[in-house]
Amino acid sequence: MDVVIPTSKNTIEKIKYNNIVLRYIPFKFMERSIFYSYSAWRFIKSINKSDLDISKYDIIHIHACDTPIIMAFYKLARQYNKRIVLQFHGLNVFKNYGRNEDKAFLHNGLPIKKKLINMADRIICISKKVEDIILRECPYAKTSIAYNGVDTELFHAVDKKEKSLKKIICVANLIEIKGQKYLIEAFYNLSKTIADIRLIIVGRGQEEEKLKKLVEEYGLKGKVIFKGYVNYDRVAEMIGLSDIFVLPSFYEGFGCVYLEAMASKIATVACHGAGIDEIIKDGINGMLINPQSVESLEVCLKKLLLNNQYREKIAQAGYECVRKSYKWDDCARKLLKIYKEVLNG
Repeated sequence: MDVVIPTSKNTIEKIKYNNIVLRYIPFKFMERSIFYSYSAWRFIKSINKSDLDISKYDIIHIHACDTPIIMAFYKLARQYNKRIVLQFHGLNVFKNYGRNEDKAFLHNGLPIKKKLINMADRIICISKKVEDIILRECPYAKTSIAYNGVDTELFHAVDKKEKSLKKIICVANLIEIKGQKYLIEAFYNLSKTIADIRLIIVGRGQEEEKLKKLVEEYGLKGKVIFKGYVNYDRVAEMIGLSDIFVLPSFYEGFGCVYLEAMASKIATVACHGAGIDEIIKDGINGMLINPQSVESLEVCLKKLLLNNQYREKIAQAGYECVRKSYKWDDCARKLLKIYKEVLNG
């Protein structure tokens, strides 16, 4: 398998990883729409300079959302008579939350992108929520849903000693849409009556200083701990050693980290309408709260913190759900099924 990764560098780089060849190929995004075809042409020229042999493949599977990149691979697909599969991993298919004036995303709403989506042999969506966004704008798109998976060897249940201190963990970029502000406010209210709790926040981002200031204002220093960037293996360990995972994101296409927490057999909390609610059933294998609601989050966490048996029941059900249907092997089988459907027309 060959993987093409657009890069801002001026040179082509090739890295072999097991049976996969990663090719970093120069791509320059030209912001104005009149230059999109030129950007696509330049990208094709760079691809042709590499030793990538597109003719030996049946399907070109595109993960990048940038319109010029999609245009480039469409031209190559026509040249080599190959099938095109597009996959969208988030909600920013046509616009990006909070960045309506960001030039890097203005291209997403253009008619050319919608035309390309309608023409694709298949559109893979990571959730029904993403599929709904696409079909509203592109009613002729041929869509399939393939949920992300989780590495159940890395994320697994950990034997924890019985202790009074309960750890709540949140892993995400520190940006507005992830909702850490509401989590800190809910935690502050809970800390008034529940003493032995800690909130661990993992991640970096533009909201970091604001969130740290909020923690200081609430007098939560020592109870709310910012860990910053943590490598993937360490994240898996930290989640496994926690009691509750919370990510109150209100703009989420799916979110692999929820599955990772469930696979680690800890109670998992997400928002209604965040994509993962297609997997999490409230009060059964996880908990769902109202978006941007401190009160909803507080009620949910209080129930999980004060009822050990209920929390463990939720965690066990989430663990079994992921192990049964959402391992990466399950995801791979779903993709293989879609590929076969595409090739069989």
